[in-house]
Amino acid sequence: MSPFIIYQNNLKLLVLLLGSFIFIILGFIFLFLNLELTYSPSIIKGIGFISILFFGACFLVIFKKTIEHKPALIIDENGITDYSTALQVGLVKWNEIKDIQFTTFSRQHFLSIYTYDKDLIINRTNAFQKTMNQMNKKLMDSQVNIPYRNLKCNPVQLGDAINYFWEEFYKNELV
Repeated sequence: MSPFIIYQNNLKLLVLLLGSFIFIILGFIFLFLNLELTYSPSIIKGIGFISILFFGACFLVIFKKTIEHKPALIIDENGITDYSTALQVGLVKWNEIKDIQFTTFSRQHFLSIYTYDKDLIINRTNAFQKTMNQMNKKLMDSQVNIPYRNLKCNPVQLGDAINYFWEEFYKNELV
């Protein structure tokens, strides 16, 4: 079977892009307009500055993903290659994977990958990704969390592809 290649859902990316843009505009409003609020002006300006930085970074990442025509997820005989999020985990080999589950956290749905080595993903990333992965680890036990609703496939197709390649890998391992 050829690799199961999944792309990002561009409509959802455009919605996220618009949301980021709105929060950037709000950040500029907080930063440059003298709003009469119950909080001190320095707190409002600080919130505006942080909003511009955070949502500006989000905007850039989402914009890049929107214009790239790069697969978000590749499932094949080697394992699962993840480029779906800003963390871009890359290839997680079948022999590194302990379990795969569909999970929900804070009303968001994920394909969660658990590896035998709990620090596998953290150890192979750059400093920014390492920090983000460590923060994610405090929220969820899994090492990789892929928001599958942002992908152009349904969970049944995704699950079927994973099961097929995982079973093929272990069949070949036993031979």
